[in-house]
Amino acid sequence: MGLFVFTGCSDFNFDDWIGKYMDTDTVGTIKWTCQVPEGYTSFGTLALDHSGNVVAAIGGGTGTWKPGKLICLDPDGNFLWESSELDHAGASSPVIGPDGTIYVSGYYKLYAFDGDGTKKWEADFPLAQIGQPKVSPDGTIFVHYIGSGAYARRLFAVNPDGTVKWATDEHVSHFCDGLTVHPNGFLVFFDRSYEDPWVPAYNIIARDIADGHVVWAYPLEAGYDDTQDGYAIAPDGKIHIPFFRNVNTGLNSLLVLEADGTLFKLIELHDSYHSGIPCISSDGILYHTNTNRGLEAISTAGQILWEHTMLGGQMLALDKKGNMYLNSASGLQVISSAGELKNDLKIATNSQSPAISGTGVVYVISEGFPAVITAVKGYAGLAQGWPRSYGNNQNTGSR
Repeated sequence: MGLFVFTGCSDFNFDDWIGKYMDTDTVGTIKWTCQVPEGYTSFGTLALDHSGNVVAAIGGGTGTWKPGKLICLDPDGNFLWESSELDHAGASSPVIGPDGTIYVSGYYKLYAFDGDGTKKWEADFPLAQIGQPKVSPDGTIFVHYIGSGAYARRLFAVNPDGTVKWATDEHVSHFCDGLTVHPNGFLVFFDRSYEDPWVPAYNIIARDIADGHVVWAYPLEAGYDDTQDGYAIAPDGKIHIPFFRNVNTGLNSLLVLEADGTLFKLIELHDSYHSGIPCISSDGILYHTNTNRGLEAISTAGQILWEHTMLGGQMLALDKKGNMYLNSASGLQVISSAGELKNDLKIATNSQSPAISGTGVVYVISEGFPAVITAVKGYAGLAQGWPRSYGNNQNTGSR
């Protein structure tokens, strides 16, 4: 058993972090585990930086109200650094920009940290809570106001130095509006506006990354009013948009749009429970989860190929051999590209996507107090395509 310690933080002592190492490369073997300090739980999805280090967002939440912060471990589970405190007891998932800068949302602030944990800047958005940041390949960061009290809802594009590049004047949706960066140079998201004060209008909107002008809008029928916190972009540019529930039918659906905003297919799914953000393999097969039925594989033509029944899964990750890693109610499940269960590892996880290193190590973090980060030997490195809920190990929401 190895021990290591935070430096420069009086809240923690030598025993706060415990690393347990096992020298084996057998698939499914736990390589190491690290427990975060008492009073802290996990927020969002783990990220891997460009060197393969593991970055996590932790905080006390409503359990202990300890301020949120980022922590970083190397690929062997050794503690590297912790960030300064955020302005809230929670945090978004960390996002790694193309230059290695790490971004995270607190409550009213967006933060940028260097790869060694040093704070570069913080930007204030004082009118409401801000949501999960997304980053385009040119380094532009996108955030938006969220929450039921956000009456001045806006979407912001932020430069890598923390200044605002452009912002919308319109009110945009605050319910998981799915900000996703398309490789054709636009940002796509769900928009709910109130041109008529009593009748909302629902649209999928595409805005140009450079200046924010509307590229296209796809109008939605009433009822499709709640999407996930991100979409999946296929290799051919199609946009896959999961809806939790159509209030008219009571079922989940998957809206697939072409890159020009025209309809490709609307797929009615089989359940009314919350859907996860889809993942897409390099050959275009889409894998979709919900918390009740489990996992479905959907062909490029929109046909359901197979189903894998399980409980609790929402976000998954794909490796280069076609295996899926899914945080379920029972632990970490590994499912083959044919829908067969290969491994069911009884380790503590949360509902977010695992991260998968280039060498096939799978990283998960648990919920509860204190959270635990676990590294497990997988079958292969992260796949191409859209292999995680936010697109990649860096959580950018882009390709």
